[in-house]
Amino acid sequence: MHRMTATLLVAFTAVTMTAAKCDDDPSESALIGGEVVDDSTSFQALDYAVTSEAYNRWLVAQAALDTAGIDASQQIDVHSVSDADVDRVVRSLDAQPRAKAAIEGADLSVRDFVLTTIAMAQSWDAVNRPGTRVVGLRQENVDLLRVRADSDPVW
Repeated sequence: MHRMTATLLVAFTAVTMTAAKCDDDPSESALIGGEVVDDSTSFQALDYAVTSEAYNRWLVAQAALDTAGIDASQQIDVHSVSDADVDRVVRSLDAQPRAKAAIEGADLSVRDFVLTTIAMAQSWDAVNRPGTRVVGLRQENVDLLRVRADSDPVW
């Protein structure tokens, strides 16, 4: 799961996250699941909140892309996301009229689609990858992932 496509074609599974934070300093070791993990397993989360409404729009956009058979994949390392990475994926999707129309048809901007994809992938990593510490992860994204995991086919 180190690399995630913009269309987030991975099926997610919800599990309970057991992580204790050592403040928000990514340079410190963390106690995760009973073991001490150094900062090499830490990464900075994207500062982007995903609302339930935005997530629902994301699902509609994702379904439209899938139904249209649009290959809108762009790889991003969700453990090391830069503004340049986000801009690259947004430009790529914007350059594909069918992909752009599918996303915007869900009343979601291409940028918000990309940011939602990354934020949810990072939340998934935090919940489902033992030993991974995601610094600055928005709790509301994790909560949304957990709530939706039981009812959404994407998870």
